[in-house]
Amino acid sequence: MNKVKGLLIISCYNNKLCSLLLESIFKHMIIYKINEKNLIYLKIPGSLEFSWIIKKLLNFNFINFIFVLGIIIKGKTIHYKLVSNISYYYINKLSYNINIPLINLLITINNVNQFLNRIKYNILNSIYNILKISNLNKILLWELQQIN
Repeated sequence: MNKVKGLLIISCYNNKLCSLLLESIFKHMIIYKINEKNLIYLKIPGSLEFSWIIKKLLNFNFINFIFVLGIIIKGKTIHYKLVSNISYYYINKLSYNINIPLINLLITINNVNQFLNRIKYNILNSIYNILKISNLNKILLWELQQIN
């Protein structure tokens, strides 16, 4: 399964949490035998840039899946709601309009402790979904080729 080609896009508004997230992702990908060299990863400034960068990168046909990573921490302003609602909306809208899996691991949290408690489960579950969907796509493509 080390031939999975993926694009990992991570929003790094908070560099410390971004580093923890990336470290955890690469550590857990070893469990599923995904070679880090088969991933292209981009760091973007914040979650609002996800939809724009994904839309631009869809012009290139070199990946099996897109993995979106980010952390939105609740503050004392309405900015949290705006960023999370807009980001989720456009990521999900894009996922329905593209022909490759788009896995969304955009984590919304109240504080850093909550992030640390959720990170392992969310990442393992998301990596499992990537592999499951990637394998399903390969099977469907093969079956379509047999019909034609």
